[in-house]
This record gives sequence, C-alpha cells and structure tokens, in this order.
Amino acid sequence: MQESQKFSYDVQPYPRLPFAQSHPDRLATMGRVFGWNPPDVRNCRVLEIGCATGGNLVPMADQLPGAHFMGFDLSQRQVDEANEWIVELDLKNVEIVQLDIANAHDKLGEFDYILCHGVYSWVPVATQDLILELVASHLSPNGIAYISYNTKPGWCVRGMVRDMMRFHAQGINNASDKLSQSLRWLNYVVQSVPPNDPYGMMLKKELESLSGKSEEYLLHEYFEDQNHPVYFHEFAALLESRKLRHLSEADVESTFYGDLSKDVLRTLEQLSGDEVRLEQHVDFLRNRTYRQSLICHAAQGVHRALEPAIVDRFFLETQLLPTMSTLHFRNRFNGITLAIEDPVLHSSLSILAELNRSDWRFKELVEEVTRRNDFAIDQEKLRRMLLQAFASGHLAFHTVPPRYSYDLSGMPVASRCARSQSRLGTNVTSLSHHNVVLTNSDRLVLQSLDGETRISDLAFKVQALIREREIVSIDSSKLQEAIDVSVKNLARMRLLLTSDWKPIPRQKSDIY
Repeated sequence: MQESQKFSYDVQPYPRLPFAQSHPDRLATMGRVFGWNPPDVRNCRVLEIGCATGGNLVPMADQLPGAHFMGFDLSQRQVDEANEWIVELDLKNVEIVQLDIANAHDKLGEFDYILCHGVYSWVPVATQDLILELVASHLSPNGIAYISYNTKPGWCVRGMVRDMMRFHAQGINNASDKLSQSLRWLNYVVQSVPPNDPYGMMLKKELESLSGKSEEYLLHEYFEDQNHPVYFHEFAALLESRKLRHLSEADVESTFYGDLSKDVLRTLEQLSGDEVRLEQHVDFLRNRTYRQSLICHAAQGVHRALEPAIVDRFFLETQLLPTMSTLHFRNRFNGITLAIEDPVLHSSLSILAELNRSDWRFKELVEEVTRRNDFAIDQEKLRRMLLQAFASGHLAFHTVPPRYSYDLSGMPVASRCARSQSRLGTNVTSLSHHNVVLTNSDRLVLQSLDGETRISDLAFKVQALIREREIVSIDSSKLQEAIDVSVKNLARMRLLLTSDWKPIPRQKSDIY
C-alpha cells in the first residue's frame, strides 16, 4: 500500500463507527436464509481487514464475549488508538495489530467471518487482488466474508465530482480547507449552470448527497489517491477466479429487490439468464453506487428459493414502531409508514414492538398472539407474511437471541463500550450494532447505569456527574423524572444489557 495512504490515516483517523450490516450475526443469518449452517457467532473467529480504530470490531468483541476477534490496519496511529480502547474496556477476546495486507498472508489462521469495510475500492488494484486471495485462503469452509466497494454505473458520476474536487483543491495542504474550498467550488458550479440543464441537475443531486456527511468520511472518500469503482460483473468474475462466489448483499432489501415491481423483475430475469447478469442489470437500473457483498466458497451450495419454514430458525425482531394510528407502523430506520390490515400480522408486529423482550421465536409468538386474541391463526400464512416483512426490511432475523434488554425493574446496566464512548461524545454503539446519538442528559444517565443501582436511586450518581463536569444543574424536583425518561430512551435505543447472556465454549475440534 502506498505511503501517502498510510500517512493520510495517521493524520486523519477514520471515524469510530459500527457497521451493522457487517456484524457476524447478519452474515450468519443470510447464510441460513440461503440454506446452510454457518458457524455459531457466539464462539466464532472474526477477522477485520483495515479495522481502523476498532469502531466496528471492538463493540462486536464486547457483544460476543465467547468469540475471538482479530483486526489489522496499516496505520500505526489507528492501531494504537484501538488498543488503548481495548485496554480501557478490559477485553480479552480481541487483538488489533499493525500489518500491511501484502504481508498478512503468513500471519493469519482460519476465520469464520472476514470483514473488509471501506478498504477494497480505496487501495491499488494489486492490493484488491491480495484481499480476495486472503479471503479465499483464510475463510473457513462454511464461513462468510463481507466486502464493501464502490460500483459503477453510479460512481461514474460520483467519480467525476471527485475529480472536480481534487483538481480544484490542488496546492491546498490543510485538509479542512481543501474540503471546504472544493465544496464551495461545487456549489458555485451548480449555481452557475442553468437550473433545468441535465448536467446541473445531476451535479446538484450529487452535492445534496454530501450534505450531513462527516469531514473524515468526505476526505477519505473524495481525496484519497486510490478509488477504483467496479461493475458488479467484474467483481463476480474475480471471485470466480478464486473459487469464491457472491452469496447476497448484506442489505436485505437490496438482496430481495424490494424496490422493483414484479413486472420489472420478471423482465430483468428474462433478459439475464444467470444470477450475475441479473445483479448487473439491476445495478444498471438502480444506477448503483455502492455494494456490501457477502461472499462464500464456490463449493458452498446456495438455495435461492425461500421456504416460509425458515422463519422458525430465527429469533424475530421488528424494525417497526407503533404510531398514533391503530393501523399504521413506522420503520425506525428508513421512516417508511405502512398500514398492516391483516389482524394476525398486526398483532404479531405489535407484540414484537413492545418493550418487554427481544428473543421471540415463531412458536412463542403464535402462542402469545393466540392468548391475546380470539381468532384462528393460519401459521403457514403468518410465516409467509413474516418472511415478506423480512425481505422488505421491516423484520430482522437473528441466529442468536439479542443481548439487549428492555427490563427496567432491577438494576439496569449499559454496555461497557457505550459507556466508554459516551464520555467522549454523543455517538455510541448500540447492542444491535448501530450508531445512535444521545442527548447530553442521556449520556449522563448512561454513564451511571453500572448494574449496581436501581433507577429510583440514580439521582445521586447523576447529580455527582453534573457537579463534576460543571453542568447547569437540573431542578432536583424534576431530576428523577428526567432520569426515568432517559432510561426508557436508552432501552429503546438498545443500550441496556440482558443479565443472562452466556458465551458458548468452542469445541476442541473447532479451534483453528
């Protein structure tokens, strides 16, 4: 890897963020959906290539104490920051080392899940080849790898914008100035082109897509020396040459073409003839810019026909929240509101959305729906509807029971990882491995949830933090009310731990 790239991450480390789509449970779930039994995530071995400061890997290690995690990165500064965090959290099941991909092959064993987020498109082509060789050589027979990368045709336009920004910023050494000046230039171009001109409309859309992105993200995405988007069919050919194959996308909705009508999908299937051509035709239709592909060994059988019976294999979690309407739900992640008219499905989703437990199985859910209602349940129909909800991104499947708790009756405890992150800022990693943003009051309460104090007795700890940090004190008569609200918020954000999580010991024959 080029020294300039190594230096850029030493100067500006990558943001410490989780990527829920790369979590081993997501990968194992997709493997099960398509017909086989990937390794149990509770005692698996996970490798992350280019792990930066551990923002993705370290929370996984905290969530899965029976699994083992290894990461490596070229930037010594990022590795040092990651290891400081590991020591702070006293984690014994994760190691992060400074290593170049070119020298990694002989230093690694076999892993059940291999993750490579935000690396593949941003390294030279020769290094991309090394990444795929590493996956082919070190992925266990039933294992799954995750690789994210920029794709054409969408990145053809985005690449043009990147070229414009890099050209305009030549000669500017300060990273923040480089970014701000290039964004002002893009804005000037958009304003100078006639409003109805297709070129101007295209640039305006790209400029809008940059809004809200962090400075660190924009600098690495648009100003790194290396950025090599590929067509999906090119990536698939590289996999085939190494006896690997594309399993699916980590994004469930994208995998099941939820944004395409049946007529459109039927036409594309007729035009394609095989899975790779179908995926490429869909990318052309979507103008896709980015993929998060799951990869397995070519010898692994993949069964594309989904049977409703697979619903029984998973723990079920709804992504839907109830609304003021008795009929409608809102997706917590994409904001989509939808009406659920079928009474059995509506009751099922309502039960899953309640803040009382997170480990529902299909059989238990049917029993609870039956207990609460006075109607017969067609279980096969309910399975089909739940499978459709999964394919549409409204229901999540898990191979292991989620580790977060909604129980507020005892002495709640928040994860070590989230408590640590909350001391540095408002962004923390939930136990569902999502980035969540806290209010300042939520941060104070989160730091106080150590499992040793009842909610009704938290006021003393919170008040001590307020004094310690010289925060304007909350009216003492309203402090307990504010704490109660915060604890419920933290539970909804999946930041409170269950008390009965047990790691599964790895059998001797499984040790690599």
